[in-house]
Amino acid sequence: MEGIEEPEEDFDPWGDRSDDAPVHASPGELTAVPFFCAACGEPNETQLDLEGGYHQEYTEDCAICCRPNLLSITVDEDTLAVTITNELEYE
Repeated sequence: MEGIEEPEEDFDPWGDRSDDAPVHASPGELTAVPFFCAACGEPNETQLDLEGGYHQEYTEDCAICCRPNLLSITVDEDTLAVTITNELEYE
């Protein structure tokens, strides 16, 4: 379609945010944390609440393909850097 540009191959929907970027939130406040679906590879985000602790595991369905992703989120207590890993909940 004319006038619509395709995203670059290495397009990052979250700009300069790295996987271990600090969380700018306090307990009780939701913070968006991006992840890529383990099934289809599409970008998604989950809402992190530190009230649930500095290590959380839960299932989040992909907004695109609806496959369940088992997320493991760890937040460094000193730097508030976030590490998120995911895998399909089942094959």
